[in-house]
Amino acid sequence: MTSSQAQGDGTTSGGFLPASPPTTAFDLDHDQRLSVVASINYQPAQWYTNVTAIYGSGLTNGNAINFQTGLFDFNQAAHTTPSWILNVSGGYTFYLSGNETLEPSLYLTNLFDHIHLIKGAYFSGASWEEPRNVVFKIAVHI
Repeated sequence: MTSSQAQGDGTTSGGFLPASPPTTAFDLDHDQRLSVVASINYQPAQWYTNVTAIYGSGLTNGNAINFQTGLFDFNQAAHTTPSWILNVSGGYTFYLSGNETLEPSLYLTNLFDHIHLIKGAYFSGASWEEPRNVVFKIAVHI
């Protein structure tokens, strides 16, 4: 089994780097060892519901530590806290006269409002998970 990752060593330029570069190898900005997305969709005749769960083991936080490079070496001291995000949505189709339909839908992202650091401020600035977002949409098809 092999693993692919980006690592820096010595002087590295660009972004929001510390004044003095680390003296040992370090994980670069996009290194996340595990990402999982699972989704289920149910859609009978007139309605639908969808649930999507997203897990990320954490991107680099900028701490320069001596780390392992194996696929399952999560090096948590050099990465942000792992995250679980749950998104849900649902909608219904109302049939009006002729072929016209009215379709209200509700979308909730980050259902449990899990605010966490997505990545550290190492190359491109800190990035935080978007807070809970609720969107109500109505589509009319004529």
